[in-house]
Amino acid sequence: MYFIKKIIGGFVKDVIKQGFSSDKNLIDKWHIISGSGLDSCVNKTIEDLKTQTFSDFKFFVVLNDEEFIGYFGVENEGKYLTTIFIAPEFRNNKKEFLKLIAPYVQDTFESAIYSKNIPCMRFFNKLGKEKSKFIVDGHEATLFTFEKKGLG
Repeated sequence: MYFIKKIIGGFVKDVIKQGFSSDKNLIDKWHIISGSGLDSCVNKTIEDLKTQTFSDFKFFVVLNDEEFIGYFGVENEGKYLTTIFIAPEFRNNKKEFLKLIAPYVQDTFESAIYSKNIPCMRFFNKLGKEKSKFIVDGHEATLFTFEKKGLG
């Protein structure tokens, strides 16, 4: 049985680290500072979340009974999907994951990712529409717009 649990404080970092540690390709190839090791990638993600989110940021972990499935963060009452991670062994069920997060996003919402993350770019291009590109700390990012009804 799937359930979603809100995570607060320092536990956010623990959940992100748990996710990243399950995805060697993310750490080695796709993260914006790939090749710098797990802790550096986790710390960069936490730094990005702290500097680029609104005060109403909410972070959730998705579990299947006790099994870690992934996490996501929303802000501005679900207008933005600020962060998302799906565990590699669950990625063949991405649509199921998206159905689980649908209640937490608005009918139309946005999400941005670093353009370097090719697998996530492909995934987002299938589900949403590219809105714009911009630079964050010298790295290209892509903003996407999504319709909740397209999540499955």
